[in-house]
Amino acid sequence: MLPDGAACARIPGLQLVPGVITREDETLLLEFIASLEGAWGVIRMRGQVAKRRMICYGRNYVTLSRKLTPAPPIPPPLLGVRERCAQHAGVALSAVEQVIIADYPVGAGIGWHADAPVFGEPVFTISLLGPAVMQFRRGNSGRATHAVTLPPRSLLVMRAASRWEWQHQVPPVRRHRYSITLRTLRRLGRSPA
Repeated sequence: MLPDGAACARIPGLQLVPGVITREDETLLLEFIASLEGAWGVIRMRGQVAKRRMICYGRNYVTLSRKLTPAPPIPPPLLGVRERCAQHAGVALSAVEQVIIADYPVGAGIGWHADAPVFGEPVFTISLLGPAVMQFRRGNSGRATHAVTLPPRSLLVMRAASRWEWQHQVPPVRRHRYSITLRTLRRLGRSPA
């Protein structure tokens, strides 16, 4: 399996930006996340309750029906993160319509997937608290071929082939971690790259 730098170089459109937020920003975000107790949604996958939890803002995506539904508005503590991601990628702030906070306690992960086709590009993920490894494989071709370590306060950007032609997963984490994932919607008439 290729390490971080080689993986980013070999997967078109994949970019890792370390230190995109400061330790102070991270502390403020973690304080905000701590205030959300009771707001977390349970994730069910194939009839099982997942170890990770999440909260959606802006838009919900209902996996079974493959439909978008309204979610609570993006709260002020997340607006700066949204703005930073939009600026970094050169997309309009209004295009970033969904923000998801995911809680990964020790032992939680997420299996192989590609983000739903209703979402566009780029897809952003900011890592908080503990690090994680994100593994990649082309399509559903079998085992992981590339891995990228996502350090705390880093930003991972997926666009082009990394968004449309590769799947990703996060194996069970060894330290408690939060991720903030931001997504745009795919506009009618625009097909994947």
